[in-house]
Amino acid sequence: MTAQPLLLKGFEVELFTGRSNGANVGVAHEVASELPGFVTEPDCRNLEYITDPIRDYAELPEALLSPRRTLRRWLQERELTLLPGSTMSLGDSSRFERSDPSNAYHALIEQLYGTRVVTASIHINLGITDRTGCLLPSGSCAAKRHCCSP
Repeated sequence: MTAQPLLLKGFEVELFTGRSNGANVGVAHEVASELPGFVTEPDCRNLEYITDPIRDYAELPEALLSPRRTLRRWLQERELTLLPGSTMSLGDSSRFERSDPSNAYHALIEQLYGTRVVTASIHINLGITDRTGCLLPSGSCAAKRHCCSP
């Protein structure tokens, strides 16, 4: 029996940034323009980094943690930090704070979900090549590496 090759794996990690007192400070646009691999989310109060797909499982921990360390250094230079998104208040949760007002995908998310979609989570992308179940139209994603286009 021949061993099957390991699936490619990558991560999308959503994070909140702010002050050490817990006040949320949205810096998604600045981070995305200055740090490779980071992208904006529809609401500027959180951001995301995306790892390249990796086949070797032993390399995954470093691929997951390295961008986070880079972001922490960037934030420390501005007296900011990462905030635990699962327990934080966004303040005025009736208001969506667009990170990119001209992005059609962000407009769709704001219209459909409002602030209910502002999350901090980790998505694990496995080597799935069948995209027939994709819900987003081709090319609609902010970062081309996680779009549904082939």
